[in-house]
Amino acid sequence: MSELADSIRRLTSRREAAAHVAKVISVDRRTRSCEVEPLGDYAPLPDTRLQASLEGSAGVVLIPKVGSVVVVLLLSDSHAAVVLAEEVESIEWTVGGQTLEYTKRGLKVASAQSNLAADLVAMLDELATALGDIAIMQVITPVGPGTVSPDTILKLQATKLKLITTIKPALKSYLHGA
Repeated sequence: MSELADSIRRLTSRREAAAHVAKVISVDRRTRSCEVEPLGDYAPLPDTRLQASLEGSAGVVLIPKVGSVVVVLLLSDSHAAVVLAEEVESIEWTVGGQTLEYTKRGLKVASAQSNLAADLVAMLDELATALGDIAIMQVITPVGPGTVSPDTILKLQATKLKLITTIKPALKSYLHGA
């Protein structure tokens, strides 16, 4: 265990890591960093890390809400990282081009090519259209054309109505990007 502590001290310029409570002044999602103002008589800390690496967008990052209180770990005179957050604006998890983002608008699941919410809403719309088409179809039989029974038409219309008025709005309420 002492080897790990020694390695951390070497990485942090032989300075003991220290933690401060601070207020979030601004957030830069592009660089996955923020500016914080430590509570007390300390200077603001620009470019405070929100994830381990500022070079990419892969991994997990908690985006704190501007104005909220965070705990900042000072790794050196020039490196600090947010380790705890009072209020979170969003949580983003990116792995191999797949992104999972959770905000107050809901959950977003996306890839470089597609968005789950948009795809599900489009699928529900297509299904509702198909149900409407089935309800008005004519069936060709050896004795001539026939129609779908009135009971079946009512069931299809009820299902279509449920898709449009209940399932689709519920889906949009917790999945964003649709």
